[in-house]
Amino acid sequence: MHPLARSLAILFVAAACGGSAAPARDPLAGVYRVGGGDAALPNAQALTDAFAAKHPGVKFQFDTTLGSDGGVNLAADHTLDLGMASRDLTLPETELVDRVLIGVAGTGLVVHQTNPLRDLTTLQVQAIYSGKVNDWSALGHVKLPIIPLVREKGSSARTTFETYFYGGKPSYGPGVLEIQGGDQMRQAVGGQAGRSGSSGSRATPPTALGSTSSRSTACRRPSRPCARGRTSSGARCTSSIRGAGS
Repeated sequence: MHPLARSLAILFVAAACGGSAAPARDPLAGVYRVGGGDAALPNAQALTDAFAAKHPGVKFQFDTTLGSDGGVNLAADHTLDLGMASRDLTLPETELVDRVLIGVAGTGLVVHQTNPLRDLTTLQVQAIYSGKVNDWSALGHVKLPIIPLVREKGSSARTTFETYFYGGKPSYGPGVLEIQGGDQMRQAVGGQAGRSGSSGSRATPPTALGSTSSRSTACRRPSRPCARGRTSSGARCTSSIRGAGS
């Protein structure tokens, strides 16, 4: 028998006896935990979806209730596989995690969609959150109590809001309510007339009276402008906030 024919016959018999070989298991297969600032979510999801399409055995679980601080800290201590931060990392944080810039996030002051105001000065925003102004009629709106909301400590939306309006040293009145999470903030503002709050912008942000921008970062342990328009949450985005005295 010709050597090549003998080799083919041996291979055929071996295949017939042993059946088809099992596909190699993807060494990256598993469930990965991702969490942090929710303004980075659309970009992070686009990247993880593209990765999972090439690796069907890979699944990602997202938690956007942790805030940017939580995203960094929990990635650093291995609670998360990937953290999301909607701001620049501090110098100490850069020594704890590897980071990759994946986009730019905006932060805006949002109000209910029925609120006709299009802009506020810095001093007016400070007066609202200090409790000195507690009714929209004082700002040219109908008589309606103001319900000021703020994101939880550690969120990039709160940090940006406090830096922009207070130089990092806020002075809140007793009527300010704290809301955990960006989606919860958008739903809270859109759910009741009179409310206002700070929110990181995503594909369709709530009604914002202005915005500022910061970086969106994905991080792991080492081994601007707000769009106009109404949203499903019942809030809308309007023009930029003017500076004090403008």
